[in-house]
Amino acid sequence: MARRTLPGLCAALLAAALVGTLALTGPAPAGAAPSASDSARPAATTTGAPAERRTRADVLKRNKLYRLPAMTSAGCAAASTVPLDTSADLLAYYRSVLPCLDAAWKGDWKKLRKAGYRFQAPKLKVHDGSVRTKCGTPGALSFYCPANHTIYMYDAEIVGPWNSYAGDDYAHGSIRLAATHTLAHEYGHHVQTLVGMFDAIGARYRGNLERRAELQASCLGNVFLSSQRDAYPILADYAQHPEYWRYIEVANHGSVPSQAYWTDQGYATATPGACNTFMAPAAQVS
Repeated sequence: MARRTLPGLCAALLAAALVGTLALTGPAPAGAAPSASDSARPAATTTGAPAERRTRADVLKRNKLYRLPAMTSAGCAAASTVPLDTSADLLAYYRSVLPCLDAAWKGDWKKLRKAGYRFQAPKLKVHDGSVRTKCGTPGALSFYCPANHTIYMYDAEIVGPWNSYAGDDYAHGSIRLAATHTLAHEYGHHVQTLVGMFDAIGARYRGNLERRAELQASCLGNVFLSSQRDAYPILADYAQHPEYWRYIEVANHGSVPSQAYWTDQGYATATPGACNTFMAPAAQVS
């Protein structure tokens, strides 16, 4: 199998992430574009139990989400091998992953319905950086919009490095992992929205709470990846080099040690309760 040197691949993926400034951004606000230094608050949502019926601490720190059992395999089909060299093919790949995400998260959702949280599958779009949404026009980045429950995936952050490493199977495997991880992270924001977390955070979505929310989304994304490893296996060499596909050096997503801690928590346990970043000490969410 063809293979580039690891430092070269790392640089390529990091460059791809920085093409959009925020390859893994939080929910975009209505009417304004988020940036690496100033992620604005998410729009109000209507899905799930009203946040005002619970205190903010209840919703963030003692959410019923944390009581779900370990996620189990949803029996998803093996990961698609469609090349990620065009926007259309990238959309096809994401569309192949989305039903697995839906099935995995919906599996135990009946336990959350009793708390008033209704499951709703998100919509998905791939864009070129010029998309206009109910959350504004964020630009060249991947993001989740709570206002219309839609995940918007930026094409160039994956298509660019894929084509730069034409014929390199090892690099393509890592890039595909990065694409899957990004989608699972954004789906994590959708889950947070469904259980009322972003309504509870409101205008406070910046700084400390923003980092905690972003780290939690990555943890939840890895809960999915761990439980569905039969469909989305992570080869040993990729697992030993998570810096090539799992982390992003943007301040509002936390330090690399904090990202490592929470992504490991999600993958090691496959349990949403292991992702309670809102109860974690400051040192774990730096």
